[in-house]
Amino acid sequence: MAGERLGQQQVSPYGEMAARVGVAALDAEAWLSVDPNWHGGKKPRWEESDHESFHRTMDCIYWIREAGASRLIEGTIQGRFGPRHEHDRLVANLGNVHRYLPFDDGERGWLLHGLYARPGSVEHFKTIHQISCSAGHVESSGRMRTVPGKELLDRWWAWRRQTREFEGEGSVIYAQHSLQTIGEILVPSVVKERGGTTT
Repeated sequence: MAGERLGQQQVSPYGEMAARVGVAALDAEAWLSVDPNWHGGKKPRWEESDHESFHRTMDCIYWIREAGASRLIEGTIQGRFGPRHEHDRLVANLGNVHRYLPFDDGERGWLLHGLYARPGSVEHFKTIHQISCSAGHVESSGRMRTVPGKELLDRWWAWRRQTREFEGEGSVIYAQHSLQTIGEILVPSVVKERGGTTT
């Protein structure tokens, strides 16, 4: 189920940090799979699945950063993650999570380094309000620019519904697939427990 948290006894064949990344990826995919209501108009209204999908997706990116994507990938090269094709799938899908989200590198860096608190902390649940009241100074394409937090939240709303600039792109579906694949590789037992299948 979406929103399940990692328990002390949660086991991954690849270690605790890999388990955190895998479970966060599955949580994010589960909430992104919830069909959002439209709630259009000049001031789009967020619903539970908008909040939860944003939190869980950012949690996943947070844990990828904490675990060190390079260390996860290096583990596959050393054989800890099984066959070479599993290594290649992990490399591709870790990159795709970033590729398909509606934030560029600078924006994602500002969200993670400037505002996003450790998942599960008290501050973590204040993140949406903090973002909406803040503006980030980010570097993108060789120039500095100011990005209002409200703009990023509004973009997330549109991305989930694949409207406005995201209409017809299918990027939210691609992101879901990548998150699911990361979960299948890192925590296959959790996928089975939740009624999914591993490939």
